[in-house]
Amino acid sequence: MTATETAKPSKASDLLLKIIFALALLGFIGVLGWRWVEKGKPKVGEINWRTDFSAALAEAKSSGKPLLVDFSAEWCGPCEAMETNVWPNKEVVKVVGEGYVAVAMDVDTAQGKKWAGEYGVTALPTVMVLDGAGKMVRKSEGGMEVKGVVGSVGFWVGPLGFLGRMGRRTGAFKRVPGCESGGAEHVKRH
Repeated sequence: MTATETAKPSKASDLLLKIIFALALLGFIGVLGWRWVEKGKPKVGEINWRTDFSAALAEAKSSGKPLLVDFSAEWCGPCEAMETNVWPNKEVVKVVGEGYVAVAMDVDTAQGKKWAGEYGVTALPTVMVLDGAGKMVRKSEGGMEVKGVVGSVGFWVGPLGFLGRMGRRTGAFKRVPGCESGGAEHVKRH
């Protein structure tokens, strides 16, 4: 072979390159597909936000946990600040995850408008605690910091929280035998 001639790839090496390219492409598509499927699932360390209010309320009623409703909108600056800085905080995730069924309502959707109207939401963000019957127990309007959410939301759950104390007084809640931590996950409705 002279310097001006170029080596032509053999059919075997050409086939090998095509196979490698095809496998790389399939791998890339697989990763994208997996990320798309996983996008809707809560990750460890994230709040499991439901988006169907009626289903979340039914879940709250059957689990004995109160419902935490976050009314917000994409265009709302304080809502975005809470989504970025407050809801992902590990203390907030723990309190909400252990004590509540959480539902996120975008007030710009038909469902969000319906429930915002039903509960008299006039400011964003609005965070509400509802009992299993859908009765409002607490309403906070405006953006909150981590300490405010942990203090406010944590106040309502668990045997030592307000709902737990009321349950002991009224008999609406009972402790599950053998549970010592006192977390809201150990409180059940009769």
